[in-house]
Amino acid sequence: MTQPGEPAATLPLPPVKSKPRTSREFEHALRELGFSKTEARTIASHGFKGLADADSAEDLSELTALIERNSKLFERIERQLP
Repeated sequence: MTQPGEPAATLPLPPVKSKPRTSREFEHALRELGFSKTEARTIASHGFKGLADADSAEDLSELTALIERNSKLFERIERQLP
């Protein structure tokens, strides 16, 4: 239990709300917690694991774009070699 004067004791308590009854209410609650619209929709549909999977897919798409860019650079350099 926290004692008065400790940092946790000075934080205001969040307002008491009812449990979300629909997926849409759940998404809205997640948005209020700071998740983006896309993140909230993903969590509501697939759980937090879905969010991790989405991050992995994003990472792979960035990696794919870098590989494609570098391949094009190498092709240009090869064409310039005697």
